[in-house]
Amino acid sequence: GRSWGSMLAAGYISKFPERVRLFISVCGGELDSSLRSTIDANVKAVSHDPDSSRYRYWRNPSIIKQDSSRAAYERTRLHLLTRVYDSLDIDAVLRRQIRQGPTNREMGWVMWKSIPRQLQFARAGHSFKGKTLLVFGWHDPISLTTISQYMQAFPGAEIQGIYRSGHFPESEQPGLFYPIVNAFLRKNIRLK
Repeated sequence: GRSWGSMLAAGYISKFPERVRLFISVCGGELDSSLRSTIDANVKAVSHDPDSSRYRYWRNPSIIKQDSSRAAYERTRLHLLTRVYDSLDIDAVLRRQIRQGPTNREMGWVMWKSIPRQLQFARAGHSFKGKTLLVFGWHDPISLTTISQYMQAFPGAEIQGIYRSGHFPESEQPGLFYPIVNAFLRKNIRLK
């Protein structure tokens, strides 16, 4: 699970722990709503006023009408600036994220609507007998806050922080990220 996918996976594990053998959480979102204000404050702390004015510009209906694809790209780019380590790499990170496929906007709506009444997943891993890998970016305003929840929920998890990475270690530091994930999988999957 990645970001909200980690929250979803933890929810699944809390309901069906016997159905999951391995759990890899990458920059997991909060497991309960207790950290929402802290995460919001962390994201706001790395935002800049000029970004807000540019965001308003790209949300202007007349600008969107002129070039909706460009406006959508620029809004996404500005949104991701608060979540990457090196703003100079934002276009490369964005290209890698786009290659992974479009964002499911309906799922995003469901996700944000459900957060205020978030299920309490904090004990999700206590009945989970599988192996867990928690990966977070040392410069991520989200997972740096939530990693403690995952450590409590999944005691005994292997924990890997990736330096010079924000919320997208697979795009920002692929040379560090993929060896960590592959080593975990090799160690925990027996091939026939």
